Amino acid sequence: MWPAAEQNLKSYLSQSQSTDVARNARQQYLRTSFGWLIKALAYLHQNRIIHKDIKPQNVLVKKENVYFTDFGTSRILGDMSWSFSTGSADKFTPRYCAPGIADREPRGMPSDIWSMGCVFLEMATVLFGRSLEDLEA
Repeated sequence: MWPAAEQNLKSYLSQSQSTDVARNARQQYLRTSFGWLIKALAYLHQNRIIHKDIKPQNVLVKKENVYFTDFGTSRILGDMSWSFSTGSADKFTPRYCAPGIADREPRGMPSDIWSMGCVFLEMATVLFGRSLEDLEA
């Protein structure tokens, strides 16, 4: 059996890169990961799946690939004409949730996109040579 990934995106973003070669490799990886992640999210949404818990801890990193994981709270919308889930909004990660989710509004495709934007902010922070701790300030 092979491991699904080397690490998750959160730990990847938290690693310090001591050499220019390592920094350049990580920057290139992050640049291409933006496209991979948005294509993966578009695929989910085209197939009427709402992930509902997009965050770096739920993105696996393996070589040149990234994978969404933890579909425990996700929902399949099926043939419904609307793009929101009516399930419980009790479980969410505040740092990555859209503003309405904290107020217990239904989660949907727009809230997945918001969460992806939060992940992209963290990726861009590291891409431009800053650390995730800089976002806390």
